[in-house]
Amino acid sequence: MSQRFVVNTYAIQQHLRSLTIWAYIPDRMARKKTSGLDETVFTSTLSSLTGASGSRPKMVGNEPADTLVALSGGPDSVALLHLIHAVSMEMGFMVAAAHVNYRLRGEESQGDERFCRDLCRQLGIKLHIKKASLSARKSGTNLQAEARRIRYSFFDEICAKHQLTWIATGHNKTDNIETILMNLCRGAGTFGLSGIEPVSGKVIRPLLDFTREEIIAYLQQNHLPYRIDRSNLEGKYTRNKVRQQLLPVVVKIFGDKAIGSIARAGQILAQQEYYLRGQISRLLDRDAVVTPFGKIALDLKRFRRYDDLLKQLLIADCFERLTGSLQNFDLAAAQRVIKQVRLATVKADLTSGLIAEIVGERLYIYRTAKDKPSYAVRRKGSTCLQGYGMEISIEETPTAKLASKELRLGKNLKVYVDADKMRGKLTVRSPRVGDHFSPLGMKGSKKLSDFFVDRKIDRPLREEKPLLLCGDKIVWIIGHEIADNIKISALTRTALKLEVTQHREF
Repeated sequence: MSQRFVVNTYAIQQHLRSLTIWAYIPDRMARKKTSGLDETVFTSTLSSLTGASGSRPKMVGNEPADTLVALSGGPDSVALLHLIHAVSMEMGFMVAAAHVNYRLRGEESQGDERFCRDLCRQLGIKLHIKKASLSARKSGTNLQAEARRIRYSFFDEICAKHQLTWIATGHNKTDNIETILMNLCRGAGTFGLSGIEPVSGKVIRPLLDFTREEIIAYLQQNHLPYRIDRSNLEGKYTRNKVRQQLLPVVVKIFGDKAIGSIARAGQILAQQEYYLRGQISRLLDRDAVVTPFGKIALDLKRFRRYDDLLKQLLIADCFERLTGSLQNFDLAAAQRVIKQVRLATVKADLTSGLIAEIVGERLYIYRTAKDKPSYAVRRKGSTCLQGYGMEISIEETPTAKLASKELRLGKNLKVYVDADKMRGKLTVRSPRVGDHFSPLGMKGSKKLSDFFVDRKIDRPLREEKPLLLCGDKIVWIIGHEIADNIKISALTRTALKLEVTQHREF
């Protein structure tokens, strides 16, 4: 890796400009191979970003967008800030920076913060700083995961408060190579081997086409100082081991071309991933339902007919939807579910606390809800039950104005009950262990769990069934049945119409 790199600042700015304005198109492997950064590379890049066909847009818009730069003080983030600042001066959009001081390295952490303050002061850029408390006693993986959570939560807060569109991070091509190798060794499938996405939601990574050496060369040529995080030199983190031990061996065996070859493989897989994700999304829209609590229910008959590869990708997509990423997913988890379906095993554990459960002709993939919502319900008017994806309205009406068939409604999303028997506080909540209920037409009560079994309600759905309580008594299993003691009788003079509008029926 002793190759000399030629860095063209104008070309980098053009690349950043294209990422800020135009759609990202993942066909970078088509560019002409060069030895570093020059105008030819960026002309090809700009052309592909703005004119290639047959690919999806990931960023759309014809105006520059206000951007928050994640600034650690290291070489990548310093180069990124200088470049985006230069483009913003020309094009007139706002740039801000954010720095998180985890206070893990004593005076070095304080030095990083002072450096970032000075740099932003020189450039006239607003700097947002968060001082976080992390325990250095945590294991490497847990520490990094917690730091990442704090960091991105802080970035999101700033963007929401100041109406910033993008979060720019300094991930580079070398970071991407390390990620691909790590995911390969962990047993990742197609999705994991495509590496780091150039655009993910509102996070953009404009330096992802350039190696760490190219970025350092740019900083040196422009006499730009930066900080060195010594923890990146320690061997306790997996990424550092890959960077310091594995990657040099790969380059020694295969030469410098190995870096480009791995990157191109990731780009090819990214295109394949995009195509497969589109197919899978269409399958899920057709064959699956997402419950109000976020459980995914797949049509088991159709799932059984899929090829094993497609099954694995479907499970991976469900995993990502439920956890937010594929970081802890591996093929072994998908294979456990496939084996579960083949052997008709009722339940199997996935990683990250997810469960796969077969009930009847449905395969449920879900995370057990921890905090079940509870809502106080207005006696008149509407109440939004956001956690259940529905709204309940209550209206008082004389029974004389109602047709007899309406008065008998008791097993619907619209029911009529005796107003005089509904004098307590009204609440909607989820089922709890030990709940009892008196179904319509029954004297006495029965366990709510027995009611669900009798009505053939799938077990994963039971905790999602909203219950209307009057005081401490269940008076309506919404969408199913009212309690016998609130039904309309010959003595009823005033009725309450209870009606639910649900966003999606399940």
